[in-house]
Amino acid sequence: MGDPSRALDPTIAVRILFTGMLDGLFTKRALDDFINDRVVDYVGARRVVNGTDRARQLAANATTWEAALKSAGYSSSPPAETAPEPTAPDLAPAVPPAPTVPAAGSSGLLAVLIAAFLAFLKG
Repeated sequence: MGDPSRALDPTIAVRILFTGMLDGLFTKRALDDFINDRVVDYVGARRVVNGTDRARQLAANATTWEAALKSAGYSSSPPAETAPEPTAPDLAPAVPPAPTVPAAGSSGLLAVLIAAFLAFLKG
């Protein structure tokens, strides 16, 4: 970043914060070292940014937030994808197109044959 003051922009600040915590850029410790599928260590997670400064108080806050999120229906698991209900196919009978009648004076094969047959009958 060429201009460090851009870090004051909230959009950029959030990107810096998340990238730093997820990749361990601030203290060489990543958030996944302390919070993952096997363990939730909020006290240890404080080491990702500021060592152990106020770690116990912040861990208590995190536990309160987690309980509130769970009671509101939040889950760390993504919602299960549900397949759409199958619907019956449209089985309406196909209507064949109406037969076409050649226009008068048509030079279609049938018209030629009929004309030849009529000429034969007339003699």
